[in-house]
Amino acid sequence: MYTKKVSVVLVLYNAENFIKATLESIINQTYKNMEIIIVDDCSHDNTSSVIKLYQDKDSRIRYVISDRNRQVCNSGNLGFNIVTGDYIALIGHDDIWLSNKIEKQVEYMDLHPECGVCFTAIDFINENGEKLEDSNKETVYKSIFSKSNMPKQTIVYNLWCGGNYLCAPSAIIRKSIIDLVGGYQICYLQLQDLDLWLRILEYSELYILQECLTLYCICEKDRSNLSSTNDINARLRFQNESMLMQDNYLDIISDSFFKEIFGHKFKKKPLNLYELECEKIFLLYEIKNVYYMKRLQKLLNIPAARKILEEKYYLYEKDFYIMESNHYYWGNNDEKYISVLSDKLKEYEELTKRISITFDKYNMILEQKDQEILRLKKMLEG
Repeated sequence: MYTKKVSVVLVLYNAENFIKATLESIINQTYKNMEIIIVDDCSHDNTSSVIKLYQDKDSRIRYVISDRNRQVCNSGNLGFNIVTGDYIALIGHDDIWLSNKIEKQVEYMDLHPECGVCFTAIDFINENGEKLEDSNKETVYKSIFSKSNMPKQTIVYNLWCGGNYLCAPSAIIRKSIIDLVGGYQICYLQLQDLDLWLRILEYSELYILQECLTLYCICEKDRSNLSSTNDINARLRFQNESMLMQDNYLDIISDSFFKEIFGHKFKKKPLNLYELECEKIFLLYEIKNVYYMKRLQKLLNIPAARKILEEKYYLYEKDFYIMESNHYYWGNNDEKYISVLSDKLKEYEELTKRISITFDKYNMILEQKDQEILRLKKMLEG
């Protein structure tokens, strides 16, 4: 029943308050043929003491400590490099698995060799392991992560254009696929999972079990979250990494896969490499990705490519100059976010003015009272 070995890769950092529940959910899986690779990204709390207690009780646990804090991509790749299983299951140090998660996923993967990565439906908990109480926040996250299965072409296009909606702690991946496409790209801090899913999808299918088998932790306080919508640095990094990932992806996929995924968006039927590059430029331009400019600039300096731009796409140097003058660095949601912040700032400025006016009035009243007291005191002394 347990012929295939599953390697659990758990990257953690300062997790002493969360790791017990996570480890219990891993150890208590009904599927027993597992190794548990824990990569500690140089924690400075009591995480190691907690891990060693579990290590003494379960010989499947292998504990590796990074020499310094290297962030999730380096630590995740360290885990990928030492696994010995047929499948790799990912989990964060504050997420929880239901007891039959791995068993159900292995059963599906064994029956579907064309599938390279399998996810599950998820529910949401806070850092105390409680169901997320903020119904508005839960609705937002469910709208992102609660997706049905679709054709691979649709999945890839949606991921590339719209961002990640696949939950890494619910994933189980064939090790052979990781060996083929490689692990995480260290240039990404927030979109490393998305980049990995896109690379996997060129070579295999993807499936989401529609049963909730993973509890994904949404931190509500006390800890920074790399994907927090309230952190302006995270929002900027997300925007920058999104543009970089979209541009890089167009370079690493094969021409045939590019045509398969994006052909419905082509302006013209591309007949050669220059025309394929033109289509990539227009794809990036349409989603306001600034990297289209470096590609277009390169083509404009190649006479044969410039001729194609002019004769087939009717794009001339003056059009490029106009395109350069457009605003690309913020998406619509970010513009709304900045607008909201600006409105809030105006409200605070107006409130500050009102408070200042109120204080001035009170000071005038106090001065009048002081003068009245002095006048009365002089009358009494006289």
